[in-house]
Amino acid sequence: AALSGITEKYSADFYPFEVRQSGGGWQFLTRPDYHKTVAQLNGDKFLKKLSAAALETLAIVAYKQPVTKGEIEAIRGVSSDYAVQKLLEKELIIISGRNEKAPGQPLLYSTSKTFMDYFGINSAEELPQIKEVLAEQLIEPTLIKKDADESANTETEETTNEPEAMSVSDNGELVMNEEDKDTD
Repeated sequence: AALSGITEKYSADFYPFEVRQSGGGWQFLTRPDYHKTVAQLNGDKFLKKLSAAALETLAIVAYKQPVTKGEIEAIRGVSSDYAVQKLLEKELIIISGRNEKAPGQPLLYSTSKTFMDYFGINSAEELPQIKEVLAEQLIEPTLIKKDADESANTETEETTNEPEAMSVSDNGELVMNEEDKDTD
């Protein structure tokens, strides 16, 4: 009852903040109309943006969590040390444990409460699924070329450098389209 009274009271437009459910709790958040003013008062603190590499890494952690750095690098195809470090510094991801089953027991990374608060969600289940993003045409399906080094390692396979299409599985995962291969 008290919470509904507070949310009703502060829902009036003349308040510079609003009460919203976020990250598993409730918060007073600045209304979007006041974001620019707050950013100016706080200097460049809120104006720093994430690099493309950090955004890629953050997306991988968000959708695959808990995930190891090795798994992140396997998906991205490049080292992710710097991006992971920056995301830890900005408290968008956390170390959530160790993968006890993997050799060396690598650290596991997950999104943080700060991440949930920033995106206004309460759990990773609220993230949009890839099918939803594709349906809204926010991103275009992409063709990916096979890695030339991968084909050089196999002498018996006849490979081409043709692009392979990716599609979305029934559960929303990105998968490579596998063409029927003739076996001799």
